[in-house]
Amino acid sequence: MPCSAAVSALHTIARAYLYNDIRLYQHNTPHLFLRTVRESFGGHCPAHALHLKCDRLTWGYEDAEGYSRLAGEIITCCTKLRYLEGDHWGLRYACASGSSLPEYPYLKKLKVFSLNFWILPPLLSRFNLHTQILREGVPSSLETFAFSWYRTTVQHEVRKLLRWNWQPSLWSLDVYHPIVKIDSEKSFESRHREPYN
Repeated sequence: MPCSAAVSALHTIARAYLYNDIRLYQHNTPHLFLRTVRESFGGHCPAHALHLKCDRLTWGYEDAEGYSRLAGEIITCCTKLRYLEGDHWGLRYACASGSSLPEYPYLKKLKVFSLNFWILPPLLSRFNLHTQILREGVPSSLETFAFSWYRTTVQHEVRKLLRWNWQPSLWSLDVYHPIVKIDSEKSFESRHREPYN
């Protein structure tokens, strides 16, 4: 019995370590990972950090679209995330047409690269905020939330995002080479890093 308990404890520790930081960089890895999550965890992923990268230039349309859809499904079942990173990704949220996305009460850092900003609002509204983000009202606290984006096209929503008074609670906001579309005809591009602390 003691030996069995020790083996079980080691298995639990090893599995927790294995699923602490998930990196899905190949077009077929989301499918395999999602199947494992469903079979081993009942659809609730214990991952604390999730890294997504969609290589649309080399994968082809079908693989990229499949990756985007599965990435959306994976995010909906990773409610214990503390860190989320995406590069060249699109999302097809599994809950978009039905129930809302789950909340992410532990998420403290979001980093995106080459991502259309319109993909983010459904996720932003589920973070640890006291009001719905990108709706009327100002979030009273972000609880040391860090938000970064890189080479990302952002729409008018970003003005709402940056207009709020986050200074007391926002730990950091880093902007690297954003292309900000102020409206349909005017745009500007920042060519340097603009940390916001």
